Amino acid sequence: MDLVLRGWVDGQAVAFGKGLLAFTGGLLAFACCLLAFGGCFLASCRDLLALDYCLLAIGVFLTRGGSGAMPNSARKAKMFRF
Repeated sequence: MDLVLRGWVDGQAVAFGKGLLAFTGGLLAFACCLLAFGGCFLASCRDLLALDYCLLAIGVFLTRGGSGAMPNSARKAKMFRF
């Protein structure tokens, strides 16, 4: 029983570390998105390439950074419900 409990606690620590890493990555992606979005407004209105990069950064944040870790975390959370 002690070995099972120790394994469960170790698993929780690993899951917490991965969640913290994913959260930090999400914050970094959000910061990059804000930088790109600010660059759009600083760029000339005629420069459509800057707008394309801005929209691309927002799309990458929404698809990768914002929800990249959610399915795995949700799946792991279901395993520990009693």
